Amino acid sequence: MEKIFSTKQRIKILETVVFKKGNSSVNNIANQLRLSKGLVSKYFDILTKMGILKKVNGKLRITDSSLVKGIKILLNTKSIELNIFKRFPFVRSVGLYGSCAKGENTEDSDVDLWIKVTNVSEERLATLTSKLNKTTKNIKLLFLTDKKIEKAKKDDPLFYYSLVFGSIILYGGKDGIQI
Repeated sequence: MEKIFSTKQRIKILETVVFKKGNSSVNNIANQLRLSKGLVSKYFDILTKMGILKKVNGKLRITDSSLVKGIKILLNTKSIELNIFKRFPFVRSVGLYGSCAKGENTEDSDVDLWIKVTNVSEERLATLTSKLNKTTKNIKLLFLTDKKIEKAKKDDPLFYYSLVFGSIILYGGKDGIQI
């Protein structure tokens, strides 16, 4: 496992290939990231031996395994700039949900975040939204208040329980969305 995350270059390569829907090649990734083909090739060999990549018709493709899902979840949580929330005292907790929380997202997927807030103006929410849009690509925000949570619990229990049990709490209280 240490070999996967041992250098910044390896993490950069992993972040590029793990979310790809299609095939990857040494040349394409090396050119895209401006890294040597030797470095990318050696790392691809490591990923193949670990079962993260597999060869299909001479091209490399990410496998659909629990290890890959775990890596995606780790990279997804790492990609959210949590210090932003400290600057907004109205933010009580933040959770990742949807495909990103399950490790099933691709490069085209939205990053679904719910943010539990208290008494805040639309202007302050817009400021927070703007800051998050600058740091996280394809972010989709769901602002929740106690009132909205209760309404979802009553009117859309399936969605409510998917948030409660399918979220990864990134910031704030460990309870996140109260049951």
